[in-house]
Parts: sequence; C-alpha cells; structure tokens
Amino acid sequence: MREITIQNIDMASLREAADNPNRMTEERLELLKQSIPKLGFLQPILVRSDGENPTYEIVDGHHRGEAARACGMTQVPAVVLGKGSTAADAIAMRISMNQLRGELDLTAVGRSMEHLAEEGLTVEHL
Repeated sequence: MREITIQNIDMASLREAADNPNRMTEERLELLKQSIPKLGFLQPILVRSDGENPTYEIVDGHHRGEAARACGMTQVPAVVLGKGSTAADAIAMRISMNQLRGELDLTAVGRSMEHLAEEGLTVEHL
C-alpha cells in the first residue's frame, strides 16, 4: 500500500498536470464553482510532491482545484502521495481515476430526484 498523508495544501503550491485527460464543459465547471460556497470542498484532491520544490502536481482533482481557486480559496484538502511516487505513477493514476468514475445511470438519478422532491428538496437546495 502507498504511503499517503492528508493535509491542507496552499493553492499557490499546486500545479496542474499538462496531460489531464478529463474534460469538463464550461457549464459543468460553473456548477462546480457554485457548489463550493454552498456545500464546501467535500472531496480532497490527489497530489504528489513535485521533487524537492515545495510544490505539488495535481494527480486527480484538476477541476476541483480550478473551482476552488475561482472561489478564492487559499488552501484545499489533499491526499498527498508519498515521496516514492513517480511521474509515471501519476499518469497511470490519473487515467485510472478518471476511468473509475463511470457514467451516470439516468434512471437511478431520476429515482433519486423523485426521493429528494418527496422530501421537499430540489437541486437548488444543495
């Protein structure tokens, strides 16, 4: 098992990977930006130490990082991979993390939305 730590990382010490394969529309990114002030930053980003510099490469969570920056956050919670993590490890993890997310089952989403409506909640409440 990999050595990891969980810590708050200064936004100034984060750098995005050049080869992030995940894409997000501007509309979805805007929704993400709007959710942070309402719900908070709920899922840490995944980073690896960028050598001896006090900077970190984002492995997973590029869009969350971008949204946090747009919201004026100065720090974000992060899972930090141990010092033995290589650039190749980061690339492999970046691809696998994006694959693991899968796709939404719209029928299940519909059932969930019906349940929320029964409770008197809408997406705007979240």
